[in-house]
Amino acid sequence: AADFDGLCYVDGQTAWRPVESILRHPAPPEMLRITAKPGNYSVLITPNHSLFVMKPDGLKVKRGDEVRAGDWVLTPRRSN
Repeated sequence: AADFDGLCYVDGQTAWRPVESILRHPAPPEMLRITAKPGNYSVLITPNHSLFVMKPDGLKVKRGDEVRAGDWVLTPRRSN
């Protein structure tokens, strides 16, 4: 187990949980910036990074390169 916590999405809520494992991949030459309206939150991710997107039938997972303008992406209420 690691000596730090990660932000998780558990049962419809965000929660800090101990990190159990880490996957490391080489960084690709291209990174993507996802910005949420009204522009108060953005994140720099790899094209294959998973994001939660709200759909009519609930939350779905999309790769960063599959996210499109107009998608409702789950974001934290605040970040430190």
